Amino acid sequence: MPASRTFSYDYLKRLVQEHPDWSHQEYASALTEEVRTRTRDPKYPRIQPNTVSAALSRYRETWREQGVRVPPRQPARMIPWVGIPEGYRMDTKLRRLRTLAQLDAGQTVEPRTARIARQFARLLRESGQVVDLTAGGRPITRAARPDEIDGTGELLSLYARNPGLTPAQWEDMTPDERREASSRWIGNGQAHLDPDTPADLG
Repeated sequence: MPASRTFSYDYLKRLVQEHPDWSHQEYASALTEEVRTRTRDPKYPRIQPNTVSAALSRYRETWREQGVRVPPRQPARMIPWVGIPEGYRMDTKLRRLRTLAQLDAGQTVEPRTARIARQFARLLRESGQVVDLTAGGRPITRAARPDEIDGTGELLSLYARNPGLTPAQWEDMTPDERREASSRWIGNGQAHLDPDTPADLG
């Protein structure tokens, strides 16, 4: 039988209290790091965002009674950024991200499309790369930066945290400057590819 994939719901509740604006991907990465540390197993199976989503749905009312506010479930954003130029909206990389968002949201996806998208995600994780945008909004892949990797060396997300910046620009800016510079792609400041982000197809 495969190993049981369990994590601490108390730790998830604490993460929700301390980081209410995190994406499901960020919760999943933190939970994975915690369970690997606790079990001393660096190869412990990665906690998936849809597992986090299910746990939040299950405990939402219970935690609310305990004074913990779990963000309400809203339609998924199908790509992480707004304002993508028309000529790039159907780029293959963005289509793969849309499919992964649909899968995380529990939507039905054609099996071959789902398989290709999951393969794309696996290749990004294995190569340590994320999807980013050029200054003109063209989707590209590049090596993940330090703030896009968790404590175990795995990607926090499959897409750029501060999109549209060259490596030199990113190095020269403070975190606040990076957020400001990339805000034209982030819209309302929440570039989360998960079911708790307002719908926006870019």
